[in-house]
Amino acid sequence: MNTKTIAVIGASKGIGLATTSLALERGWKVKTLSRSPLPIPLLPTLTAHLGSALDPEAVKNTIVGANTIIVTLGLPIQFSHCSFFSQATKNIIDAMLGWNPKAYLLVVTGIGAGDSKGHGSFFYAYFTRPFLLRALYKDKDRQENLVKKSALDWSICRPGFLTNGPLTGVYRVLEDLTDVRAENISRFDCADYLIREATYRNYLKKTTLVG
Repeated sequence: MNTKTIAVIGASKGIGLATTSLALERGWKVKTLSRSPLPIPLLPTLTAHLGSALDPEAVKNTIVGANTIIVTLGLPIQFSHCSFFSQATKNIIDAMLGWNPKAYLLVVTGIGAGDSKGHGSFFYAYFTRPFLLRALYKDKDRQENLVKKSALDWSICRPGFLTNGPLTGVYRVLEDLTDVRAENISRFDCADYLIREATYRNYLKKTTLVG
């Protein structure tokens, strides 16, 4: 197994695309799974799979041979009444247990999941999350519980409020959320954190707020 291979599930946009791009720039081998083609040039170090995280065969083909599986799944808000995140994550966990049980599972959820509820801005915590995103975050809670109960090595990343800003390398990584409010973080800075965590595994079996 190559010691610098990661799999990114949900790679065609957002944090997943930023993670894929940065990892390739830094010399990693990258395998991806996405429902849309990647908007970046294909390289010898990139193996891109088209498909859904709900498809066991597509997930298996993506995770085999990777040391870290980074899950950056997303859905438009209009599809928030769903169980996509939990179903896809269960599928990924099952595939890892069967085909790659020693890999590191690094899952991106969001501020407002689990015990980070109430740690966003006032408007986000008391209007956006409980009303507009209520069903979505119920499923993200289920997603996190599946990860924590799995027999895998795992870590959960909850990014703050995402921007399209540049990579700065300056951001907070917090476990204790006492008196903490999430701040803005660029998708590239979040990707930087994920690649660093794939390298060093500083937050094994821990949940972090990044940003």
